[in-house]
Amino acid sequence: MKQITAPAIVAVLALLATFSLSLLTIKKLRPILSLTPSSSPSQASTLPKSSSPGRLYLSDQNEIILEAPGTILSGVALRLTIELDSALKTTPPIEINKALVDAGWNFPIKDAVLESNRLTIDLAALDISPEGYPIENEITLAAINLVDSTHMTNYTFSSDLTKVIAKNGQELSISHQ
Repeated sequence: MKQITAPAIVAVLALLATFSLSLLTIKKLRPILSLTPSSSPSQASTLPKSSSPGRLYLSDQNEIILEAPGTILSGVALRLTIELDSALKTTPPIEINKALVDAGWNFPIKDAVLESNRLTIDLAALDISPEGYPIENEITLAAINLVDSTHMTNYTFSSDLTKVIAKNGQELSISHQ
């Protein structure tokens, strides 16, 4: 399977931010994305960070969980690396949360790459509805179906490639635990 590159994930987030801005502009709301001038024309502008706390983690059932109480969500992009106690013969399937798909979410990137005892997962999820997706407490984004005899020893979310965007265009401050 082909590895998703950082530019692809950033492009999905940029598309999401642009779409969100377009919807809000059409509704004649004030602009919400503060584009700051770059010190160099080649540097990209960044989304403003929200002070809203959140947490992204992998549960004991190998589910990717996002905690962001009271947030109206627009999109998530993540890279998760899982260290395993033994090598897998095949890449395990990633099962997207059906409730999110039923609610209109799109998952343009869903990729897993297996290298020996390391599994790398790239996932991008977008909710393009005008109202966004409200999170009361937490949501399960996806589940990784590891074989029963394989256990993870450690996992990390890439701080560079893991982003959570609220409907107002702000990037949430997310801890990766």
